[in-house]
Amino acid sequence: MSAAVVCEKKGHVFHIMLNRPKCLNAINEEMALGLVEAWKRFNSDDDARVALLYGAGDRAFCSGADTKEVVSASLPPDHSVMSECMPGALFEINKPIICAVRGYCIGAGFVLTMHADMRIASTDAKFMYPEPKMGITAGKASVLAKHLPLAVATEMLTLGGTIEGKRAYELGYVNRLVEPDDLIKEATAFAEEIAENSPMVVQLMKKMLRLSTYQTPMETGLVVSRILTEYRNSEDAQEALKAINEKRKPQYKGR
Repeated sequence: MSAAVVCEKKGHVFHIMLNRPKCLNAINEEMALGLVEAWKRFNSDDDARVALLYGAGDRAFCSGADTKEVVSASLPPDHSVMSECMPGALFEINKPIICAVRGYCIGAGFVLTMHADMRIASTDAKFMYPEPKMGITAGKASVLAKHLPLAVATEMLTLGGTIEGKRAYELGYVNRLVEPDDLIKEATAFAEEIAENSPMVVQLMKKMLRLSTYQTPMETGLVVSRILTEYRNSEDAQEALKAINEKRKPQYKGR
């Protein structure tokens, strides 16, 4: 596991901490890959029932993509690893994911919270999407239309403004609003309460909620991409390519 992402299972709660506090927990390639690994570990551990994602330090949940890497040739804004680190991007996760947000929550960090199921924020939280002002975008934030009134989401994504924690709570984007020093304690208690429930029923509820709510084009695109990736990595897909190259009938195995 990357040093930029620290994971620890406490009871049935899988804690994931973004660990670059000196950089306001900005997402670089190391952190993105660490998040991918963290989601894999959480998803494959039957004893981990709820994930709790938060940032190290008291200044920021996540300040977005690390601009030193984003503006370089090594990691353009649409680089796959920046998309893949979002929960549910590479594979379906039916367990609940909670974000605990303190301080700045900017850009890609904001998008991380959009892909979570629930959010607990401190009173000093600031949700920001500055890409319109920066002049670059990865186009990942359209899912905000699912979580906020359309006019408010449109304002945020075109103006590049800020929503304070209290306003996010009033709009229903945040489940609970707490004092900054109480954030992790309250978020952990919230996650533990959910983890005490039937894991099968909780996961079924998440599946049914997904089916009964509007899927944005970005979310639909993620699902299609995931399905195609799974197929391309299958034995049958590789066999099909070999058969074409060898000019023979493919021998499918259904896997």
